[in-house]
Amino acid sequence: MKNIKKLGLIFVIFILIVVLFVYFALPSKEQEDPSENEITENEIEVVAEPKLDEKEETEEKEYNLKLKALVKNQFEYFDSIVNGSYFRNSRKNGPDGKYPDGWVSNKVKNELGQRAKEIDELLPENINDPTSQNLINVLVRINQTSSLLDTQKNVYQIYRTLYNLNVYLNEYELEEGKFDPENDWTQVFGEEIDQSVKTEEEIKMRNLETETEKMGE
Repeated sequence: MKNIKKLGLIFVIFILIVVLFVYFALPSKEQEDPSENEITENEIEVVAEPKLDEKEETEEKEYNLKLKALVKNQFEYFDSIVNGSYFRNSRKNGPDGKYPDGWVSNKVKNELGQRAKEIDELLPENINDPTSQNLINVLVRINQTSSLLDTQKNVYQIYRTLYNLNVYLNEYELEEGKFDPENDWTQVFGEEIDQSVKTEEEIKMRNLETETEKMGE
């Protein structure tokens, strides 16, 4: 009987030793998880800061080059108008002078149409950045100018928007003696710059009202 008790006690001690060995010798689940947690953090970092692949980077660079060239070309065109002899002479009239729309010949209308087409073709499908929104502003005002709606004011507005874009994208510096869109506006029109842009429907309504007034005269 004593032998059986001794054997039982030895067996219990053996079991305890095995349990303690397993507990302390083998790594716990918490010790195994850090590597898995590292992978998860890396994955989160990749999602937070997506990287463009080589093709997307190339396309973005090409687009930016085209955008810079477009803005430079568009600005130079409207710069030639605003700082041309006709507009220079008109500016001498000051705020009380009249600024007729007669300068918009068929030739100018065709040129404006081409300018609008160039902008429209370059604009991305998702317009969610300030530069694209400014170009949309230019596009709408070109259409207003072609519709003989405040043509000279619209051209000055176009010139101002393109000037700022050209400074931002191409580090343009205004040449001495040219119309300064920031400081010379009130000298010409006697009022602050109107930043609002009319929609196509508003343009049509304005043109209809103008035609009705002319017929009534």
